[in-house]
Amino acid sequence: MKNATQYAAKIKKLLTNIKSHEEKDGRVEIDGPEETLLMGILARSAPEKKAADALSNLRAATVDLNDMRVTPVAEMVQIIGTGYPAARVAAAEIAAVMNSIFNQLHEMDLSLFKGMAKKAAISFLDDLDGLSPYAHAFFRLRYLSSSAVPLTDAGLTYLIKTDHLPEGTNVDEAQKFLGNHFKDDAALTLSSALKIYAASPAAKKDMREGGLSAGKKKTTKKKATSKSKTATKTKKAATSTAAASKKKKTTAAKKKRLRR
Repeated sequence: MKNATQYAAKIKKLLTNIKSHEEKDGRVEIDGPEETLLMGILARSAPEKKAADALSNLRAATVDLNDMRVTPVAEMVQIIGTGYPAARVAAAEIAAVMNSIFNQLHEMDLSLFKGMAKKAAISFLDDLDGLSPYAHAFFRLRYLSSSAVPLTDAGLTYLIKTDHLPEGTNVDEAQKFLGNHFKDDAALTLSSALKIYAASPAAKKDMREGGLSAGKKKTTKKKATSKSKTATKTKKAATSTAAASKKKKTTAAKKKRLRR
């Protein structure tokens, strides 16, 4: 990425300003590959505490992962809760991913991740149909302890609109870039804080005003106004000097006529 160092510095500054929003995500402890994968899907559109409650409802309503796999999307939406953000999108992703796992393994047992090398695990995730980039990065960060920063669509839009990432950056490029510059706790904090902040009214205001770009515009305008004031003062001073000189010449002329 061109100017990567500058963009990384901007995002680090942004993180300092928004990191308090991490608390609103309500990060929860996650145990095992199955729970991590499902939480990654559900947490894409909601705070983690809310995602954990939805997952608890799903587990209570189904016998096991295989039963969850064959549960109709419409029924899964009702279990998750119709008031859940993007409930149908989440349910459809769960169904697609569960079926993709079954088609590859011919069973619903994700314990294979426990003894799998990190590179092989990521390759397995790459081959799962329907797995969103957010859930993919969530699993890498939270289960594999890999360099990744899960990024929502709103988060990506915010970073681009406020000039924290270049125009045209796609989610895969953005997550790779963020993963290279934010590790461990910093990656967790950035992902959680940005997910919540990017969906807030304050973020919408930032985007309307252009974020950091707006600040630059204001600074430029301020400098331009300052230059204008300086030019006006210089002009007034020149005019005053010219007037004083003219007055002095007139007075000298009068004195000369009087002497005659």
